[in-house]
Amino acid sequence: MTAAEPQREHAQRSHERAVGLVAEAIGDLMEFWSFKPSMGRVWAVLYLSQEPLSAEDICERTGLSSGSVSMTLNELRLWGVVGRSRAEPPRGSRRRRLYEAETDILAMVTRVFRERELKQVRRVVDNLEEAARLMDEEGASSDPQAMLRSRFILTRVLKLLELARKGESILEHFASAGELDLKPIRNWLGPRAGPRR
Repeated sequence: MTAAEPQREHAQRSHERAVGLVAEAIGDLMEFWSFKPSMGRVWAVLYLSQEPLSAEDICERTGLSSGSVSMTLNELRLWGVVGRSRAEPPRGSRRRRLYEAETDILAMVTRVFRERELKQVRRVVDNLEEAARLMDEEGASSDPQAMLRSRFILTRVLKLLELARKGESILEHFASAGELDLKPIRNWLGPRAGPRR
């Protein structure tokens, strides 16, 4: 054993521990965002690898089963955050598919916002517009109580719709330009004390 070997072994253990901590943290973050934790763990292991990895390598580094890794890789590929590598496997090893992570984090995040969050906000806007239309029609009622209740609900729905449209605009801008400007929301909320009327 050379004098450098204990240092190399210590460094290897430190690297593995750091990768494990990051994979766990990203997995937790993905779970918070309603993705499977395995998606964050697999992506993090690939992102922190200097070379493309096979599914077997990923299983070894994450502790996930081969079935879980296979399904996770397919899901990550659909989101465009993991891809098959064009690199050749090392000489003498059997032919295996190799994977690598998308490294442009901003592109990844904007893609997810465009594919998921923006679609959700648009569904909210559609529902709020439909609710406003219904209450606007009911506001013309000949029954004074029904008319007042409809107008009250319409006023509140229109406030929610305004906020949702501002959110939609912010997400559209972020998804297309990669810039996040929260001023429209901040201005809409304003420095008011107490509930909005």
